[in-house]
Amino acid sequence: MSTDQYIALGGAVSTLLGVVITWLVARKSQPSKELSYRVRMDPLISSKIVDPDRNLVIHYGGELLPHPVLLSIDITNTGNVPVESPPVEVEAPGTTYVIPGYFEDLPPGYEDLWSIERTDAESCAIKLAHINPGQTARARLLMDELPGTVPIFKCPMAGLSLREGTPVEVKPVVQMFLDIVAPKAGLLLKTMR
Repeated sequence: MSTDQYIALGGAVSTLLGVVITWLVARKSQPSKELSYRVRMDPLISSKIVDPDRNLVIHYGGELLPHPVLLSIDITNTGNVPVESPPVEVEAPGTTYVIPGYFEDLPPGYEDLWSIERTDAESCAIKLAHINPGQTARARLLMDELPGTVPIFKCPMAGLSLREGTPVEVKPVVQMFLDIVAPKAGLLLKTMR
């Protein structure tokens, strides 16, 4: 190739690279509303222990929980703008009852801004006045039994993308290494679990 051809090729590559970088910057600067969520269910007591013949009866808020299950829902704003009052609802199909619980690691000042309310015997609304980019609301609810299917997470809001997240598995040795070498990355992985 001659010098002129190298110059022409370099110009074409740099023009293409400029277009790609401009597109990426424009894409990042456009406001995007996106919520990511993870749903996890953990039985609170082994079914071997909860036995009517052993006289162990569990009540919460006046309701009988024959086989209590903790329903953990982590909602993260993965967009780049705050989301105002997203209409989040969690529904357990079938005969499983959902009971409002609490928020784990509630940020200071959010006591009156975030709440969990029962809307039906089988559903609860998670009310968030707003959720900032990168912020996670860790809602904890109770169910009277382990349902046959995963509870349904709904948030019908115009202009909002909803994405189901997957749990991140990190070995303890890797987590310790990240905590020492890159504390921000280690903290991020802890919040994603």
